[in-house]
Amino acid sequence: MEIPLRRGRDDGAFIDQITFTIHEDSLPKVTGKGLVSDTEFVVKYSELLEEILGFGITQKLPFKGKFFYKSCYQLGPDNVEYGKVHYGGQRETMLVELNGTGCQAAIPGWENRLYEFLSKCIRPKITRVDVAHDFFNGEYTPDQALLDHDNGHFDVHNMRPKSECRGTAWRNDDGSGKTFYVGKRGNSKFTRVYEKGKQFGDVNSPWVRFETEFRAGDIEIPLDVLLYPGSYLGGAYPICTAIFKTEAKRMDAKTETVNLSFDHKLFHARNQVGKMVNFLRDIGWDDTKIVDELVKGIEGYPKGLQPEQYDCRDQTQKIQYIHEEQKAIDDLNMQTLLDDLLDEKETAFPQDREKQHIKDIELEEKIISNFLNSKGNSNV
Repeated sequence: MEIPLRRGRDDGAFIDQITFTIHEDSLPKVTGKGLVSDTEFVVKYSELLEEILGFGITQKLPFKGKFFYKSCYQLGPDNVEYGKVHYGGQRETMLVELNGTGCQAAIPGWENRLYEFLSKCIRPKITRVDVAHDFFNGEYTPDQALLDHDNGHFDVHNMRPKSECRGTAWRNDDGSGKTFYVGKRGNSKFTRVYEKGKQFGDVNSPWVRFETEFRAGDIEIPLDVLLYPGSYLGGAYPICTAIFKTEAKRMDAKTETVNLSFDHKLFHARNQVGKMVNFLRDIGWDDTKIVDELVKGIEGYPKGLQPEQYDCRDQTQKIQYIHEEQKAIDDLNMQTLLDDLLDEKETAFPQDREKQHIKDIELEEKIISNFLNSKGNSNV
């Protein structure tokens, strides 16, 4: 099995997303405590993840999620999703998927702590990791990536990977941003070079992100990608060692994201309420009264400006992890028991299993859709 090459700076990239699995027996091995029920495993994993990342599991979700596991749990608060934990029914493994927001909000140094933890686990495996480098001043662009691809600078083993230009801006630069893909989605290596600043609505932003997604399959992703992400991005293609010459700092990406999000939200807020504010002033309202009326009954911050998106320690609402209170543990125990009884009942007769499987899929799709719609409405 092939292992990705390492070249260039170790700190030339940062991890923007990661999915990994461990055998459930890793938890008793690491903690030295005996665990029996599913609830005990989930609660202990939540506690460990908080030590590693800064946040743990807050609730069991009303659907099974992806990857054919029996249950799915939310990492982090209700208003900002950091990722999910999947458990049950997959060869006694537990899967964690940490999205870009989760990687960004985790307490600095989480990569080292996760590496130390996985090194002690039974059958640890990274199934996906995205490593990224930002060019805030447009030092490298999708247009340059297209030219380099045509000139063979993305060739691997004397083979040229497929490529694709995505976005209307390739034909008419309308400010929506260009994206250049190298490879095929779902393959062991897939790269995006895109104008990230324009993704946030700033048509003049030069910010470009070069991001490579590694997936386990015909390659094995070493655990030390957590320690040296820049080296693995540098070894992805021949062109990489030439363009990744500076340190990639996650904090710089956070700052740029906040600034662009603020400018974008302020622009739309001005368009929506600016004229109304002018009117209220002209009829004699003072600024304090105007502000009080406009925010009456409104709580929280706009999506993109919520502090917990950038640091899990800055929560705007009270958050309780399931390992921190007995009631949450008791509720989880009861829910797990009911789910197990329901599974037994629904699969009691083999001839009914296929029908039940179809019903499960339809119900789960409906629940996921309703859940995502409700979260979307709450963030407006």
